[in-house]
Amino acid sequence: MKNIYIQSIFILTFILAMSSCKKFVEENPKGQMIPENTEDYRYLLNYSYVFTNAYGSNELGTDDIDLNEENVLNVLSILDYSKNYYIFKKELFTSTVTDEEWNYLYQQVFYCNVVLTEVLNSKNGTEADKKELYAEALVHRAYVYWVLVNQYSKMYNASTAVSDAGVPMPTVPEVNKDLTRVSVKTVYDNILKDVLDATEILPNKQPNKLYPSKAAAYALLSRIYLFMDNYSQSAIYAEKTLAIQDSLTNLNDFVNDPSLLPRKIANPELLIIKNSAYNLNALPFRLSEDLLSTYTDDDLRYQLLIQDGQTGTNIGSFHFDGKAFVRSKLNGEVMNIGLTIPEVYLNLAECYARLGEIDKSLLYLNKLLINRYSADLFTAVTANSKEELLNIVLLERRKELLGNGMRWFDLRRLNKESQFAKTVVHTYQGTNYTLEPNSPNYIFQIDPKVIKLNPEITQNERN
Repeated sequence: MKNIYIQSIFILTFILAMSSCKKFVEENPKGQMIPENTEDYRYLLNYSYVFTNAYGSNELGTDDIDLNEENVLNVLSILDYSKNYYIFKKELFTSTVTDEEWNYLYQQVFYCNVVLTEVLNSKNGTEADKKELYAEALVHRAYVYWVLVNQYSKMYNASTAVSDAGVPMPTVPEVNKDLTRVSVKTVYDNILKDVLDATEILPNKQPNKLYPSKAAAYALLSRIYLFMDNYSQSAIYAEKTLAIQDSLTNLNDFVNDPSLLPRKIANPELLIIKNSAYNLNALPFRLSEDLLSTYTDDDLRYQLLIQDGQTGTNIGSFHFDGKAFVRSKLNGEVMNIGLTIPEVYLNLAECYARLGEIDKSLLYLNKLLINRYSADLFTAVTANSKEELLNIVLLERRKELLGNGMRWFDLRRLNKESQFAKTVVHTYQGTNYTLEPNSPNYIFQIDPKVIKLNPEITQNERN
């Protein structure tokens, strides 16, 4: 981590030096270039390479993925990073396999901490501009810490969160900061405070989907509270999101040419852009029969976003038996894992179902689904009990959020309920590998190289 922080300083130096023709940094006594003007911090938060990189390899451990196909296995066999996730290996990382996602995420933390520590005292900017940049950094950092605590720690449990090990949580850009893991409760308390503080400052919408808005902050709060099993609060912030932005794309409008589906920067459903790390490897997003069997012929997500591995128009030159998710390939973009309006609708549908408010749950569920099924065949969902409805909602959540990294997190949280607990089985070179509900392997290993540099960080137990 200390090395990551040092590396980030030099990246920061380069970016600030190259962001403008005019001189807007000064050289400190140690020779480091540092930001000075308010505008400099805008350039820093505009650094999309840093702030759009997120996570995605967790997809390889889910029940949505099946890479047990000869051509795909030939690729997987030489990708240790991906293979280790796929077979739930105890040691995900070795001397030659590095946790790049940890590095990406903590690099964002570092940049955010630079902004949060310095921007309010920067020069040549209005107070309003300084506060907005401060609020954006709060949301970016909270998003990162939510991902980190849900990959490297136990699921939030109100009765044990105070003692469960969370993640290192530096809040200042100091190289020698103690990186002892704080508790899961501390992480959640801090990210809730940060996002709530940001909602008091941010504009309802932003001109650029790289910038966090109030709507995005509300959506993040809805997600956080959902994963804390606080369904009433999750619903409140989901409603606040939709009061600002409730736009959905109707897939019926793209039946003739799905390549015309909106790119991320113009996607009315997208609240903030974050890119999946799954696309960093050469593997197709080959889907499991377990998932494919849940689709019906009138589901446009199946018709438009899933293609045959041999004959699909957007599969590319690498062919294989089976079917793959190709949403990102339709217009040549990296898969999005940022916050979206459909996720907010599904949060509301789930929360109201759990709270026994069936009519409200059905209202939000059907508002989404009428945009996902063939118009001439769609029939509004009905349910006779909250249990029946919850099963429907969770299935639609799985299909709607395919490819955005949420399935792994949902498997973790749903495993706490026996009726939703699920065993995931992956086959590799003739051997079945099993991930049982609540397995310690649902908590990622911390790269030993990080711990070697920072021995105060304790390792997660896996088997």
